[in-house]
Amino acid sequence: LISADAITWGPASSGTPNQLYAGASNGIVYLAVGSQGIFTVSADALTWGVGNAGTTRDLYGLTYGNGIWVAVGANGTIVASTDTATWQVVASRTSSDLKAVAYSAAAATFVAVGAGGTVVTSPDGMNWTARAPISSITLTGVGFGSQFAAVGANGSIFTSADGITWQAAASGTTSNLNTVAFGNFRFLAAGAAGTNLYAN
Repeated sequence: LISADAITWGPASSGTPNQLYAGASNGIVYLAVGSQGIFTVSADALTWGVGNAGTTRDLYGLTYGNGIWVAVGANGTIVASTDTATWQVVASRTSSDLKAVAYSAAAATFVAVGAGGTVVTSPDGMNWTARAPISSITLTGVGFGSQFAAVGANGSIFTSADGITWQAAASGTTSNLNTVAFGNFRFLAAGAAGTNLYAN
């Protein structure tokens, strides 16, 4: 679905029957990734071209930063591309499913999170370091505003300035949180049963 105002939405053919799990834009093109390593890319969000990101594993998370696209997925899969056409599988230093990835220009760091509280970080999207797990729960979303925020099962929220040292934050809910984003000076987390939270 596409929209110019986030109020009125219309369909657009993605060009693939595969499940699509994440999307992002670098201001020039739109990119979405999904099951079996599929990606679909568009310059106008109307006409999409389909390709494979160099893996047959499902890709659950996607971000763009510092001139590089990074997608993460099943069994610790991480793939990277500078142009959406040529992809490289890179070592993630984990075999856990990675569910989401974000980039901070301020911290010059990519952070990916996933199953069992897994956290891996990279300065360039190519060279990754496994960090101590945040907790035992699955983390399903990560974003950056003034700091990193990761969300997951049972209303879990964690924050970090550098992607390495994390602190738990009270969410006020036990509903699973699936995603988090930052904009207009606020974080927004959304999840199960219509859960919607924000923090300044």
